Amino acid sequence: MEQLFKGLNIGLSGFGFKEDRLLKKKIQEYGGKVSFIVSRATSVLIATPEERLRNGFKVKKATEIGIPVVSVEWLYRSVDQRQKLSEKDFENLSSTSAVSLERICFSIPEPLLD
Repeated sequence: MEQLFKGLNIGLSGFGFKEDRLLKKKIQEYGGKVSFIVSRATSVLIATPEERLRNGFKVKKATEIGIPVVSVEWLYRSVDQRQKLSEKDFENLSSTSAVSLERICFSIPEPLLD
């Protein structure tokens, strides 16, 4: 497995429990670490469109300290293209399209979701 996200601390914001678990597994599968708080050690924050629109606490904090806030599509496309893509291409909320978490997390076996 490629270590696309090795050395990255990736935060999540606005996702439900099940989605958090799916995304955490995918991030770890590709060498990243999941950060549950936003700090200067956070590399990038993946946030839902709703969380980005309402400027939730983590989104606001990340923006204040200069951490990129991206759509979940950044994760999906990076995995799909087998390279870490530039966060800048996924920061613009208007360019975010709906991406199925099941599509992103396609390789997680069902028993891990229980």
